[in-house]
Amino acid sequence: MTRARIEADAALELIARHSAWVDAGSPDVAPFDADCLTLFDTDLAPVTVSETSLAGARLIRCDLSGATFDRCDFSAAMLTDCILRGTRFTACRFRKAELMGSDAREAVFVGSSMTRVDLSGADLRHADLSGCDLGWAWLTNTDLRFASLDRVNLDGARLVRTRLFSARRFALGQLDRTIITDVTVDEAAAGPPASGTPALDGLRVQADREGPG
Repeated sequence: MTRARIEADAALELIARHSAWVDAGSPDVAPFDADCLTLFDTDLAPVTVSETSLAGARLIRCDLSGATFDRCDFSAAMLTDCILRGTRFTACRFRKAELMGSDAREAVFVGSSMTRVDLSGADLRHADLSGCDLGWAWLTNTDLRFASLDRVNLDGARLVRTRLFSARRFALGQLDRTIITDVTVDEAAAGPPASGTPALDGLRVQADREGPG
């Protein structure tokens, strides 16, 4: 299959039109129209975007590798099965966004608000999630091996069959309401699955030592 490609100038124009569409109404209730960013099986040339709303955008099986988004809003956006390798999202907002099945290896999400994001089946190996809020996020079958988890909030998150491993420990947030079921914490993800907060002891800096991992 030949994939469409959008060069940087055209991509920025589409993003600007979408942001104006968001400003004109709510992407949660407004009908989708030509100004709503909706792309399938498309490669976007790397762009740099700051303080722009992509809320409600629909990017399915698209390649955004190498792009930079700073303080952008992806709330309720769909980035399903996207390629996000090396993409930078600094202090962005992903509330209720859908990133299922996305390849986000080595992506940067530092300081992003990702409450209730769906990362089921996503590959986040070597990604930087430092300082992210993943409260009530879905992390089912998510690969987080070698990801940086410094100061990540996982309150209420669902870690089900999640793959976790790191050579260091992190100051994870509160885990009392986190669901942890059948996770693996070895490099090859071949070890016996474990459940409950003790399963993360090999990753977590204990309370009396909490601080940067």
